[in-house]
Formats: sequence, structure tokens, C-alpha cells
Amino acid sequence: MVYGLLLHHGVSDLKMAHHCAQVAHSRAQGKVGSGYDVAASIFGSQEYQRYSPALVEQFPKSAEKSWDYFIRPLRVAPCFYMALATFPKESTSTVSMTQLTGAWKKAHPKAYADLMQELDDANVDAIAYLEQLHTEKTEENFELFKQFIDCGRALTRKLGEASGAPIEPLDVTALIDQSLENGAFVCKTPGAGGKDNLVALCLSEKDAARVKKLWKKKGIEPLDVKIQNEGVRIENALLKV
Repeated sequence: MVYGLLLHHGVSDLKMAHHCAQVAHSRAQGKVGSGYDVAASIFGSQEYQRYSPALVEQFPKSAEKSWDYFIRPLRVAPCFYMALATFPKESTSTVSMTQLTGAWKKAHPKAYADLMQELDDANVDAIAYLEQLHTEKTEENFELFKQFIDCGRALTRKLGEASGAPIEPLDVTALIDQSLENGAFVCKTPGAGGKDNLVALCLSEKDAARVKKLWKKKGIEPLDVKIQNEGVRIENALLKV
């Protein structure tokens, strides 16, 4: 939407669209959240590190500046099939999640820093093996990718347990475990966790269909989406008057 509005006013710069969208997102969210989903919607599938929050405070003066986020294209290997679902009538507040984890961080700074370092290491390793799977679809690479995704999931669950934030509630844990037994290769709650969405990567369309069937049975709604490595794009359409 942001890019469409800018195009209407003659601005086609993707970086400008990204900056404006991040500002809008940050202010709507109470200046919390990583902004990864915003960056991905503009630039596509990627490895991402957040910008300095001060840049939002300085906007629009910072609009033309070089922001200090890190973005590197990261394509999902074509051997994966995605299943994504939403929890009807449920939602998760990123603000409240951040407040709870922030309070725990303040009370236990070393434990928080150690856990975040472990999580970062697991994510870096998962990314490395995801990239390996583009060219080397070996059983070892699949298993190592799964190992580090599962490790990251366990660490975020540990953060939730320590801080009191419902990052992976017990009923969601049970649902993830069932998903792994019914077609999912890896499965977790994305973003802030909780009961917003559930995502799984599967190794075949048949497995993805099995996961979606389970989710429907359990009362969560699969979404009609596919893996898309591309970000925002301009499409020409013939409009009927």
C-alpha cells in the first residue's frame, strides 16, 4: 500500500518506500517489533537485522539517510512446500510480548544476553544449511537445517517460559508436535509467537496437504499462500470500465 501511494505521487524508490513503511509500522505497533515483515514485503525473502530505532524518531529527516539495517537476499529452497494458518478469533500483542521479555531482560541481563546469543547462533546455522539445500540436497543438510530450526524454536520457548510471555503456549506446542507427526518437516510460530499464525515447511505437496487437513480438524484456518521470494512489484492490469 505504501509503495502504491508513493507511485501515485511519482516516487518509485524502493528504499524510500521501505523507510516510510517501517515508520508507519513502528508507530502503529508502539515502536516495537523487528520490522522484518515490512522489509520482506518490499525486498522479498531475506536475512534481516533491524535498523536503529532512533531513525524512526528522526523521520522524515532520516528519509534520505542511509539506514543501518542489514538485508541480504535469502531464497527458500524450492524443495520446500509451505503451510501457513491463522488462529480464528485469536491474536497476539507484540507490544505486550515485548514488555514481558523486556522486563525479564532488565532483571536478568546476562541470562537474556546468553540466550539471545544462542538463538542468533542457531538462526545463522539454519540460514547456512537453508542455502546449502539449493545445491546440495543431502540427507545431512536437511537434518542439520531441521536441527537448528528446532533449536531456535526451543530457545524462543525458553524465553517465553522465563519471561512469562506466551510465545509458545502449551496447546500450541501440542499442535506443533502433531503437525510434525502429520507431514511437517519443521513447524513453529513465526514472529512474536503466540496465537497469530502457525507455519510449517514440508517436503512435498502431499505432506503440506496433510498438515492443512490436521489444522482444519483442530480449528485453525489454513491460508491459500505459497512461498514467494520476490518482494513488491508493479503489475499492469487492464481495467474494465
